[in-house]
Amino acid sequence: MIRKRLFISMNADLIKEPILYNLVKNYDLVPNVRRADVSLSEAWIILELCGGSDEHIQEGIDYLLKLGAAVKPLQGDYVKSLKQASDFRRREKIKQEKKKQHKIFDQTFGGV
Repeated sequence: MIRKRLFISMNADLIKEPILYNLVKNYDLVPNVRRADVSLSEAWIILELCGGSDEHIQEGIDYLLKLGAAVKPLQGDYVKSLKQASDFRRREKIKQEKKKQHKIFDQTFGGV
C-alpha cells in the first residue's frame, strides 16, 4: 500500500464538506488524520493517505485541489513535518491577506 503524508489547509467554506468521506468513497483511499486544527474561519489537517497506487492518491489530491484546499506533501519525521506544515500555513495566510488587500485596493481605486 502506498502512503503519502500531506498538509491540507482550507478556508471556512470547506469546513462543512465531507472531505474524508469522499476520499474513502470516491477514491478508495484510507485517510489517517495525524493532527488537525479547525476554527470558524479555517482548518488544517496533517493527513496520511494510503492507497493502492500513486494514481489513486493523486486523484484524491486533485479532488482536494479542485475544492480549493491547499495541499503540500510532507516528508521526514512527525516533528519536522509539523514545522513544515506551520511554515506552509503561515505562507498561505500571507498570500490570502495580500489577495484581500489587492481586492480592497482595486475596489477603492478602480484597479489603478
